[in-house]
Amino acid sequence: MGQNSLIKGRTTFGHTPRRFVSCNPNPRLLQFGFSYGTRYAENMKRLREFMEKANAHVLNTTLETALRYGLLAATLKRNGTPIPQNDIWIAALAMEHGAHLATLDSDFSLVPGLIVEKF
Repeated sequence: MGQNSLIKGRTTFGHTPRRFVSCNPNPRLLQFGFSYGTRYAENMKRLREFMEKANAHVLNTTLETALRYGLLAATLKRNGTPIPQNDIWIAALAMEHGAHLATLDSDFSLVPGLIVEKF
């Protein structure tokens, strides 16, 4: 369900060819997992350290994201290949920002036009 997904966005700043970003469904899913688990403090510390080291940030949804979401969801349903809603939001954000999606989740390969990188 996208829990192992990161968006690797292309940048034009300095000599950095990529930056790591996440999108708003992912922190919510992580918070649920951390809250349900037994190592909340440890997991939060590791997440904060990763986000700082990777110079990562969280992308928020916009009206453009919602429009892309609607088109993707309808296309996937028409094609008979629906995927989880959070995955569609993640794909819509990646596409909106012209980013590659690094993931282990095979559902993303069903999204037309999304650039997926396995990691």
